[in-house]
Amino acid sequence: MDKESYLYVCNKMEEGREGVFVNHPATDEGGEVIECTGEQMIVRTSTGEERRWSYQECEETLSRREI
Repeated sequence: MDKESYLYVCNKMEEGREGVFVNHPATDEGGEVIECTGEQMIVRTSTGEERRWSYQECEETLSRREI
């Protein structure tokens, strides 16, 4: 994702909106964004694990069904 999309995702998450999801194609994982820090996102996967991914490696999804 590009920087503008990353900032949009982080703003949605910081506003308290639930369901801000991203995919990480390199690992074929996805999950809900729970924190943005620097140029990285902390994501809770569908298995409950937390991952830290660079925004450049991720794609925004529209819903949980896409991950």
